[in-house]
Parts: sequence; structure tokens; C-alpha cells
Amino acid sequence: MAEQKVILITGASSGFGHLAAARLAAKNHIVYASMRGTDGRNKSPAAALRQANANIRVVELDVTDGTQVQRGVERIVAEQGRIDVAVNNAGVAYLGVTEGYTDAQHRAQMDANYFGPMRLFRAVLPHMREARSGLVLTVTSIAGRLVFPAFAAYSATKFAAEALAEGYRYELAPFGVDSVILEPGPFNTQLLSNTAKPADTATVAAYGEHGERLSALQAGFEAFYAAESEGQANPQIVVDDMIKLVETPFGRRPLRTVSGVDYGTRSLNEAGAPIQAGVLEAMQMTDLNPHTVN
Repeated sequence: MAEQKVILITGASSGFGHLAAARLAAKNHIVYASMRGTDGRNKSPAAALRQANANIRVVELDVTDGTQVQRGVERIVAEQGRIDVAVNNAGVAYLGVTEGYTDAQHRAQMDANYFGPMRLFRAVLPHMREARSGLVLTVTSIAGRLVFPAFAAYSATKFAAEALAEGYRYELAPFGVDSVILEPGPFNTQLLSNTAKPADTATVAAYGEHGERLSALQAGFEAFYAAESEGQANPQIVVDDMIKLVETPFGRRPLRTVSGVDYGTRSLNEAGAPIQAGVLEAMQMTDLNPHTVN
């Protein structure tokens, strides 16, 4: 059996986070499953997790609220004496005519998908650096490496989150702390069903039939989910990859792991890795690759 770890997962009310919390707790890890509205909108999933396993603690935590993030991490350290793993899983996705999204909508999505992980990194890293051990796993998307029409705003947030997580990969390696990225393809979760539509409807209307074509992409993905609910779109694939990363020792975890249908993302990652390695070499910082740190 793997060594018991203390794990914080954001966005655990549904999807990957909810499944991962249950599976990791079943493997005897202590899991703090965090979400918004534990006594309101997410009261039922919070109760389900509490009842699923005694190793699960539910935490009220909105990643867009820095005070809540800090308070949640401090609670874990106070109760357990440490935090071994933090999973940046909370996020939102917008799908539609990009020009139709307002300034406020762009900011809201970036707040959840980029600034949320930034806040969690800053909250957990002092404890991990002091322990000289830890893992921050950031769930992004293949849309953080590729750009799909109607997903530009979402991709911008995931590209940003990827850059943050990769930068930390190198900066944290000397402390024995890992930063890794998990890139899911399309999966049958509630992410798209909860998508916000462009608020500037006049601009969307100006796109005419082309705008309708872009908006129809959601139906195409939902058809794929229905056809592949137990196959390539089964969220369990992502959870299995997440668990493998959690239980792999420092120095052996890959920077990026792609889950499911990838539209060529694996090839892109393989092609880009030597170029990034060349950047580190040019900066005389090849020692910051975790695979070379003792």
C-alpha cells in the first residue's frame, strides 16, 4: 500500500475532483475535499463525500477568495501537521463567440482558472518548502496547449496556468517539491453544462450563421460524451492518472501527463520538451529539472 498522504483537492463538488477525492480516500489517503457552498448549492455532494469515507474532510473553499484559500490550508496544517499534495482542480469553462464575452466575464474566468491556482500555490508552498517535500498537481486541459474555436477565452486561462505550473516546476525542484500538469481532453463532466454564455448578445448576433456554428460546438462535444460515456470520455481515466502522479516519488513524475483524446497534444509535448530543455541549458540551469535533482 502506498504511503498515506494528506491531500487537498479544489473543486471537489463534481467531476474529476469529486471522483478523485473518493478514490484517494479509499486508498487510505487523508483527503480534504474543498468546494464552494458546502451548506448551500453543494450541500448534497459535500454530504455524499462525508458519508463515502471517514478519510474525507469537506472544506468550504472558493479559489477566487484568497482569505478562504489561506484559511483552508492553515486548517489542514493545524489538524495534520503537514500538507503533502495540493490539487488545483477547480475551474470554469466558457464556450462561445469570444468577442461576445465581456471584460468582466474574461476576468471571472481568469480569476478561477489562473489566479485560483496562483493563490493555492502561495498558500501551500511555505509548508512544503519547509518540509522539503510536496506535490502541487495542476489540472489544465489540452486547451492549455492547443486552441479550439469558441474556446479562446478558456484556452487563455489554461495557457496561463500551464506557464505558472511549469515555472514552479523549476523553481521548486531544489526544495524537493514537485509541480506537475495534468491535461485532460474532452470528458463527460459538468464543465460544459455549466458554461457561461457571452453576455454581449448583440455582438454574438453580428456573427450570424458563423456564430451559430461556433455555439453549436457544445452540442458536438455532448454527443461525443454520450457515445463515449464508458470509453474515451469516462472521467475515471483522468482520476487514474491523477492517482498515479500522487503516488509516484519525487524525481520520477513527468512534467505533463495527457489524459484521453489528445488531438495531437502528446506529440506537441514531446516535440517541445527538448526546446524547453535547451532554454534551461542556455541559462545554465539544467540542474533545475526535477529528474536531475538528488
